[in-house]
Amino acid sequence: MAFRSTSAAALIAVALALSTAHTAHATPSAGDRETARSLVEEGKQKRDKNDLQGALEAFRAADAIMHVPTTGMLVARTQVQLGLLVDARDTAVRVARLVPAPDDPPPFTQARKEAEQLADELAPRIPTLKVTLQGVQADGTRARVTIDEAPVAVAALVAPRKMNPGHHVVVAKLGGQDRQQEVDLAERDAKEVTLDLTGLEAVAEGGEEGGQPGGAGAGGVEPPGEKERTKTSPLVYAGFGVGAVGLVVGSVAGILTLSKKDTASQKCQDFKCPPAAYDDLDAANGMATISTVGFVVAGIGATVGVIGLIVGGGKAAPKSPAASAASVTPWIGPGSAGLRGAF
Repeated sequence: MAFRSTSAAALIAVALALSTAHTAHATPSAGDRETARSLVEEGKQKRDKNDLQGALEAFRAADAIMHVPTTGMLVARTQVQLGLLVDARDTAVRVARLVPAPDDPPPFTQARKEAEQLADELAPRIPTLKVTLQGVQADGTRARVTIDEAPVAVAALVAPRKMNPGHHVVVAKLGGQDRQQEVDLAERDAKEVTLDLTGLEAVAEGGEEGGQPGGAGAGGVEPPGEKERTKTSPLVYAGFGVGAVGLVVGSVAGILTLSKKDTASQKCQDFKCPPAAYDDLDAANGMATISTVGFVVAGIGATVGVIGLIVGGGKAAPKSPAASAASVTPWIGPGSAGLRGAF
Protein backbone atom coordinates (compact mmCIF):
# COMPACT_ATOMS: atom_id res chain seq x y z
CA MET A 1 0.00 0.00 0.00
CA ALA A 2 1.60 3.26 -1.11
CA PHE A 3 0.99 6.71 0.34
CA ARG A 4 1.80 9.90 -1.51
CA SER A 5 1.71 13.18 0.40
CA THR A 6 3.79 15.42 -1.88
CA SER A 7 1.13 18.12 -2.19
CA ALA A 8 0.37 18.23 1.51
CA ALA A 9 4.07 18.26 2.44
CA ALA A 10 4.79 21.08 -0.01
CA LEU A 11 1.85 23.08 1.32
CA ILE A 12 3.04 22.69 4.90
CA ALA A 13 6.60 23.70 3.93
CA VAL A 14 5.30 26.89 2.26
CA ALA A 15 3.11 27.70 5.26
CA LEU A 16 6.00 27.25 7.68
CA ALA A 17 8.27 29.38 5.52
CA LEU A 18 5.73 32.19 5.36
CA SER A 19 5.11 31.99 9.07
CA THR A 20 8.84 32.11 9.81
CA ALA A 21 9.35 35.03 7.45
CA HIS A 22 6.63 37.10 9.11
CA THR A 23 7.97 36.30 12.56
CA ALA A 24 11.64 36.96 11.69
CA HIS A 25 10.91 40.40 10.20
CA ALA A 26 8.47 41.54 12.88
CA THR A 27 9.67 44.69 14.60
CA PRO A 28 10.04 44.19 18.37
CA SER A 29 7.55 46.23 20.35
CA ALA A 30 8.53 48.72 23.03
CA GLY A 31 7.75 46.06 25.62
CA ASP A 32 9.98 43.54 23.80
CA ARG A 33 12.88 45.99 23.69
CA GLU A 34 12.55 46.85 27.37
CA THR A 35 12.44 43.16 28.27
CA ALA A 36 15.56 42.52 26.18
CA ARG A 37 17.40 45.38 27.91
CA SER A 38 16.55 43.87 31.30
CA LEU A 39 17.77 40.44 30.15
CA VAL A 40 21.05 41.89 28.88
CA GLU A 41 21.62 43.68 32.17
CA GLU A 42 20.79 40.49 34.08
CA GLY A 43 23.22 38.52 31.93
CA LYS A 44 26.02 41.00 32.54
CA GLN A 45 25.46 40.87 36.29
CA LYS A 46 25.58 37.06 36.29
CA ARG A 47 28.68 37.12 34.11
CA ASP A 48 30.40 39.44 36.59
CA LYS A 49 29.57 36.93 39.33
CA ASN A 50 31.08 34.14 37.19
CA ASP A 51 27.66 32.53 36.65
CA LEU A 52 28.38 31.97 32.99
CA GLN A 53 25.59 29.45 32.41
CA GLY A 54 23.03 31.83 33.86
CA ALA A 55 24.49 34.68 31.82
CA LEU A 56 24.24 32.59 28.64
CA GLU A 57 20.57 31.82 29.27
CA ALA A 58 19.79 35.52 29.79
CA PHE A 59 21.71 36.61 26.67
CA ARG A 60 20.03 33.89 24.59
CA ALA A 61 16.61 35.10 25.74
CA ALA A 62 17.47 38.69 24.80
CA ASP A 63 18.77 37.57 21.39
CA ALA A 64 15.62 35.52 20.78
CA ILE A 65 13.63 38.76 21.15
CA MET A 66 15.86 41.18 19.25
CA HIS A 67 17.77 39.06 16.67
CA VAL A 68 20.39 41.80 16.29
CA PRO A 69 24.21 41.53 15.98
CA THR A 70 24.93 42.97 19.44
CA THR A 71 22.81 40.43 21.35
CA GLY A 72 24.15 37.63 19.15
CA MET A 73 27.73 38.56 20.03
CA LEU A 74 26.92 38.54 23.75
CA VAL A 75 25.80 34.92 23.28
CA ALA A 76 28.90 33.99 21.22
CA ARG A 77 31.42 35.49 23.66
CA THR A 78 29.77 33.75 26.63
CA GLN A 79 29.86 30.43 24.77
CA VAL A 80 33.60 30.90 24.25
CA GLN A 81 34.05 31.50 28.00
CA LEU A 82 32.17 28.25 28.70
CA GLY A 83 34.43 26.33 26.30
CA LEU A 84 31.59 25.76 23.82
CA LEU A 85 33.76 26.59 20.83
CA VAL A 86 31.62 24.77 18.25
CA ASP A 87 28.48 26.55 19.44
CA ALA A 88 30.29 29.90 19.65
CA ARG A 89 31.56 29.68 16.07
CA ASP A 90 28.11 28.71 14.83
CA THR A 91 26.62 31.76 16.59
CA ALA A 92 29.35 34.05 15.25
CA VAL A 93 28.77 32.85 11.69
CA ARG A 94 25.04 33.47 12.08
CA VAL A 95 25.64 37.01 13.36
CA ALA A 96 28.10 37.78 10.54
CA ARG A 97 25.48 36.72 7.98
CA LEU A 98 22.69 38.94 9.36
CA VAL A 99 21.53 41.18 6.52
CA PRO A 100 22.32 44.82 7.35
CA ALA A 101 19.55 47.41 7.19
CA PRO A 102 20.07 50.93 5.77
CA ASP A 103 19.40 52.48 9.18
CA ASP A 104 21.59 50.10 11.21
CA PRO A 105 23.39 51.91 14.07
CA PRO A 106 27.21 51.76 14.18
CA PRO A 107 27.25 49.14 17.01
CA PHE A 108 25.48 46.66 14.72
CA THR A 109 28.09 47.14 11.98
CA GLN A 110 30.90 46.75 14.49
CA ALA A 111 29.31 43.60 15.94
CA ARG A 112 29.17 42.00 12.48
CA LYS A 113 32.88 42.68 11.96
CA GLU A 114 33.69 41.23 15.38
CA ALA A 115 31.59 38.16 14.53
CA GLU A 116 33.60 37.53 11.36
CA GLN A 117 36.86 37.87 13.27
CA LEU A 118 35.67 35.56 16.05
CA ALA A 119 34.57 32.89 13.58
CA ASP A 120 37.99 32.97 11.90
CA GLU A 121 39.81 32.82 15.24
CA LEU A 122 37.76 29.89 16.55
CA ALA A 123 38.06 27.65 13.48
CA PRO A 124 41.63 26.38 14.18
CA ARG A 125 40.98 26.13 17.93
CA ILE A 126 38.14 23.60 17.63
CA PRO A 127 39.39 20.03 18.28
CA THR A 128 38.39 17.05 16.15
CA LEU A 129 37.62 13.41 16.96
CA LYS A 130 37.81 10.58 14.41
CA VAL A 131 35.77 7.49 15.35
CA THR A 132 36.66 4.21 13.63
CA LEU A 133 34.73 0.93 13.88
CA GLN A 134 36.72 -2.29 13.47
CA GLY A 135 35.40 -5.78 12.74
CA VAL A 136 32.27 -4.68 10.83
CA GLN A 137 31.31 -3.70 7.32
CA ALA A 138 31.11 0.09 7.56
CA ASP A 139 28.62 0.36 4.66
CA GLY A 140 26.17 -2.20 6.00
CA THR A 141 26.60 -2.38 9.75
CA ARG A 142 23.61 -1.99 12.05
CA ALA A 143 25.75 -0.57 14.80
CA ARG A 144 24.41 2.45 16.66
CA VAL A 145 27.01 5.03 17.60
CA THR A 146 26.60 7.80 20.16
CA ILE A 147 28.94 10.51 21.42
CA ASP A 148 27.94 11.86 24.82
CA GLU A 149 24.59 10.05 24.33
CA ALA A 150 23.87 11.96 21.11
CA PRO A 151 23.31 9.68 18.06
CA VAL A 152 25.86 9.91 15.24
CA ALA A 153 25.22 8.44 11.78
CA VAL A 154 27.69 5.67 10.98
CA ALA A 155 28.08 7.08 7.47
CA ALA A 156 29.30 10.36 8.98
CA LEU A 157 32.24 8.63 10.71
CA VAL A 158 34.33 8.83 7.55
CA ALA A 159 35.33 12.36 8.53
CA PRO A 160 36.73 13.75 11.80
CA ARG A 161 33.98 15.27 13.92
CA LYS A 162 34.23 18.81 15.27
CA MET A 163 33.89 18.71 19.06
CA ASN A 164 33.94 21.07 22.01
CA PRO A 165 36.97 20.70 24.30
CA GLY A 166 36.39 18.48 27.31
CA HIS A 167 35.58 14.90 28.30
CA HIS A 168 33.62 12.75 25.84
CA VAL A 169 32.22 9.20 25.85
CA VAL A 170 31.94 7.27 22.58
CA VAL A 171 29.69 4.17 22.49
CA ALA A 172 28.95 1.68 19.69
CA LYS A 173 26.12 -0.86 20.22
CA LEU A 174 25.57 -3.96 18.10
CA GLY A 175 23.91 -7.31 18.73
CA GLY A 176 22.76 -6.38 22.22
CA GLN A 177 26.33 -5.57 23.30
CA ASP A 178 28.38 -2.40 23.26
CA ARG A 179 31.91 -1.11 23.18
CA GLN A 180 32.82 2.28 24.60
CA GLN A 181 35.82 4.51 25.07
CA GLU A 182 36.37 7.82 26.84
CA VAL A 183 38.57 10.61 25.54
CA ASP A 184 39.60 14.09 26.67
CA LEU A 185 40.00 16.81 24.06
CA ALA A 186 41.88 20.06 24.44
CA GLU A 187 41.82 22.98 22.04
CA ARG A 188 43.42 22.18 18.65
CA ASP A 189 43.54 18.43 19.42
CA ALA A 190 43.04 15.91 16.61
CA LYS A 191 42.46 12.51 18.20
CA GLU A 192 41.11 9.16 17.04
CA VAL A 193 39.05 6.54 18.87
CA THR A 194 38.83 2.95 17.60
CA LEU A 195 36.04 0.61 18.77
CA ASP A 196 36.55 -3.08 17.97
CA LEU A 197 33.20 -4.76 17.23
CA THR A 198 34.73 -8.05 16.05
CA GLY A 199 32.29 -10.90 16.67
CA LEU A 200 29.33 -8.66 17.42
CA GLU A 201 28.18 -8.64 13.79
CA ALA A 202 27.48 -12.38 13.95
CA VAL A 203 25.47 -11.93 17.13
CA ALA A 204 23.42 -9.19 15.44
CA GLU A 205 22.77 -11.42 12.42
CA GLY A 206 21.42 -14.14 14.73
CA GLY A 207 19.11 -11.77 16.61
CA GLU A 208 19.32 -10.07 19.99
CA GLU A 209 20.82 -11.75 23.02
CA GLY A 210 19.20 -15.12 23.72
CA GLY A 211 18.14 -15.59 20.06
CA GLN A 212 19.30 -18.32 17.71
CA PRO A 213 20.91 -17.92 14.28
CA GLY A 214 18.29 -17.41 11.63
CA GLY A 215 15.92 -15.67 14.06
CA ALA A 216 13.98 -18.90 14.81
CA GLY A 217 12.85 -20.16 18.17
CA ALA A 218 14.70 -22.59 20.43
CA GLY A 219 16.90 -24.92 18.39
CA GLY A 220 16.77 -22.66 15.34
CA VAL A 221 13.68 -24.44 13.93
CA GLU A 222 11.15 -22.30 12.13
CA PRO A 223 7.58 -23.14 13.28
CA PRO A 224 5.46 -24.77 10.54
CA GLY A 225 3.11 -22.59 8.55
CA GLU A 226 3.49 -18.96 7.64
CA LYS A 227 4.63 -16.70 10.46
CA GLU A 228 1.96 -14.18 11.48
CA ARG A 229 2.80 -10.78 12.75
CA THR A 230 1.01 -7.55 13.43
CA LYS A 231 1.82 -4.82 10.94
CA THR A 232 1.08 -1.11 11.28
CA SER A 233 0.13 0.58 8.02
CA PRO A 234 2.44 3.39 6.81
CA LEU A 235 -0.73 5.47 6.49
CA VAL A 236 -0.93 5.69 10.28
CA TYR A 237 2.49 7.29 10.68
CA ALA A 238 2.23 9.48 7.59
CA GLY A 239 -1.34 10.59 8.24
CA PHE A 240 -0.97 11.49 11.89
CA GLY A 241 2.47 13.01 11.20
CA VAL A 242 1.08 15.34 8.51
CA GLY A 243 -1.91 16.08 10.73
CA ALA A 244 0.29 17.07 13.65
CA VAL A 245 2.38 19.43 11.52
CA GLY A 246 -0.76 20.95 10.01
CA LEU A 247 -2.19 21.51 13.49
CA VAL A 248 1.02 23.26 14.63
CA VAL A 249 1.08 25.48 11.52
CA GLY A 250 -2.61 26.35 11.91
CA SER A 251 -2.25 27.17 15.60
CA VAL A 252 0.90 29.29 15.21
CA ALA A 253 -0.56 31.18 12.25
CA GLY A 254 -3.79 31.73 14.20
CA ILE A 255 -1.91 33.25 17.11
CA LEU A 256 0.04 35.53 14.75
CA THR A 257 -3.24 36.57 13.08
CA LEU A 258 -4.72 37.70 16.39
CA SER A 259 -1.50 39.54 17.26
CA LYS A 260 -1.41 41.41 13.94
CA LYS A 261 -5.11 42.29 14.14
CA ASP A 262 -4.67 43.62 17.66
CA THR A 263 -1.71 45.76 16.53
CA ALA A 264 -3.70 47.11 13.58
CA SER A 265 -6.80 47.84 15.68
CA GLN A 266 -4.76 50.09 17.95
CA LYS A 267 -3.96 52.28 14.95
CA CYS A 268 -7.53 52.38 13.58
CA GLN A 269 -10.38 54.57 14.80
CA ASP A 270 -14.07 54.53 13.81
CA PHE A 271 -13.42 51.65 11.41
CA LYS A 272 -10.91 53.77 9.50
CA CYS A 273 -7.31 52.70 9.27
CA PRO A 274 -4.36 54.94 8.31
CA PRO A 275 -1.65 53.72 5.88
CA ALA A 276 0.55 52.86 8.87
CA ALA A 277 -1.83 49.99 9.68
CA TYR A 278 -1.89 48.48 6.18
CA ASP A 279 1.17 46.24 6.71
CA ASP A 280 -0.32 44.77 9.88
CA LEU A 281 -3.68 44.19 8.15
CA ASP A 282 -1.98 42.47 5.20
CA ALA A 283 0.07 40.32 7.56
CA ALA A 284 -3.08 39.38 9.51
CA ASN A 285 -4.89 38.34 6.32
CA GLY A 286 -1.90 36.28 5.19
CA MET A 287 -1.61 34.55 8.55
CA ALA A 288 -5.36 33.82 8.55
CA THR A 289 -5.05 32.07 5.19
CA ILE A 290 -2.06 30.04 6.39
CA SER A 291 -3.96 29.08 9.56
CA THR A 292 -6.95 27.86 7.55
CA VAL A 293 -4.76 25.80 5.23
CA GLY A 294 -2.90 24.35 8.22
CA PHE A 295 -6.12 23.14 9.87
CA VAL A 296 -7.37 21.68 6.56
CA VAL A 297 -4.12 19.73 6.22
CA ALA A 298 -4.46 18.59 9.86
CA GLY A 299 -7.94 17.24 9.14
CA ILE A 300 -6.77 15.40 6.04
CA GLY A 301 -3.82 13.90 7.92
CA ALA A 302 -6.02 12.70 10.79
CA THR A 303 -8.46 11.13 8.31
CA VAL A 304 -5.66 9.29 6.52
CA GLY A 305 -4.28 8.10 9.86
CA VAL A 306 -7.67 6.67 10.91
CA ILE A 307 -8.01 4.95 7.53
CA GLY A 308 -4.55 3.45 8.08
CA LEU A 309 -5.63 2.07 11.47
CA ILE A 310 -8.72 0.50 9.90
CA VAL A 311 -7.06 -0.88 6.77
CA GLY A 312 -3.70 -2.00 8.21
CA GLY A 313 -4.55 -3.01 11.76
CA GLY A 314 -4.85 -6.75 11.17
CA LYS A 315 -2.39 -9.59 10.65
CA ALA A 316 0.05 -9.38 7.79
CA ALA A 317 -1.03 -11.73 5.00
CA PRO A 318 0.56 -12.88 1.71
CA LYS A 319 0.44 -10.08 -0.80
CA SER A 320 -2.03 -10.46 -3.65
CA PRO A 321 -2.33 -8.39 -6.83
CA ALA A 322 -5.46 -6.71 -5.45
CA ALA A 323 -3.76 -5.80 -2.17
CA SER A 324 -0.72 -4.44 -3.96
CA ALA A 325 -2.92 -2.11 -5.97
CA ALA A 326 -4.61 -0.51 -2.95
CA SER A 327 -3.76 3.14 -2.38
CA VAL A 328 -4.99 6.27 -0.60
CA THR A 329 -3.90 9.71 -1.81
CA PRO A 330 -4.86 13.13 -0.36
CA TRP A 331 -5.69 15.88 -2.86
CA ILE A 332 -5.93 19.63 -2.43
CA GLY A 333 -7.54 21.99 -4.95
CA PRO A 334 -8.80 25.59 -5.05
CA GLY A 335 -11.16 25.88 -2.12
CA SER A 336 -11.49 22.13 -1.54
CA ALA A 337 -9.59 19.08 -0.31
CA GLY A 338 -10.17 15.37 0.17
CA LEU A 339 -8.90 11.80 -0.27
CA ARG A 340 -8.70 9.63 -3.38
CA GLY A 341 -8.32 5.90 -2.85
CA ALA A 342 -8.47 2.51 -4.51
CA PHE A 343 -8.88 -0.75 -2.57
